Amino acid sequence: MATYEKHEEFGEFYAFFAKTYYPLGGLTDCLGCFDYLEDAWEAIAKAKGTSMTFDVMHVLNTKNHLVYDEPDQTEGVDLDAWIVKQKEDYE
Repeated sequence: MATYEKHEEFGEFYAFFAKTYYPLGGLTDCLGCFDYLEDAWEAIAKAKGTSMTFDVMHVLNTKNHLVYDEPDQTEGVDLDAWIVKQKEDYE
């Protein structure tokens, strides 16, 4: 079994995407980890294709725990606050 000692071996931006009504949940919806926010959004755009549905997508920065819901969003939302908002939206 491989042992990883450095977080730097992985990109800090995790891209999540799921088609509306078909999320698998958690890390199953993760497209991968990327070194740059722009690269994470490019992966989401590629997965989304020409879909016009209201798909579930966001990027998580694992270093500062910020979540980005839109490709043009310049400031992320604190992960804890984002989770609370998600729970409120789905209750």
